Amino acid sequence: MRRTVIALSVLVLTSIGLCGASAGSSPSSLKARLAQLDAQVAAEQMKMSAMPAATEEETEAVVLQGKLVKQLDMERGRIRRELDPDNEAGFLNQLDTSIGTLYDCARELKERSERENDPVYLRQADKAKLRITLLEKGKDTYLSGEKTVRQLRKELNLPAY
Repeated sequence: MRRTVIALSVLVLTSIGLCGASAGSSPSSLKARLAQLDAQVAAEQMKMSAMPAATEEETEAVVLQGKLVKQLDMERGRIRRELDPDNEAGFLNQLDTSIGTLYDCARELKERSERENDPVYLRQADKAKLRITLLEKGKDTYLSGEKTVRQLRKELNLPAY
């Protein structure tokens, strides 16, 4: 029980320290904080995976450690969004994933249309193919450097995160 109270106290103190850590900070200090959080999350995850969970108290300690890792990871994500609000780093991957998923959807809708002899599914497949064409044009525009990620996200209606 005493161990649980100590772990909970550490968790609360850590969360208080994280609140507002980057409000109004410069990009260089945010990058430094992000690097620090990356290392801290990795260390805390390793610590959590090494913890035994045989007894109820040990399990509670692991759960508390997991909550700490989650809080640190949420702070890390918030800083990443602050540094890169348009998620330029993940834009190309997001486009490729969306295009691949839509190809699969269009294929399945076409197969279902043939199987059930229902033209509704064929129309939905055609809509998916139009969306694929739009995303592929957006990808080409991005790769050629004609438009920014922010402009393309708005045009293609793609969320940043």
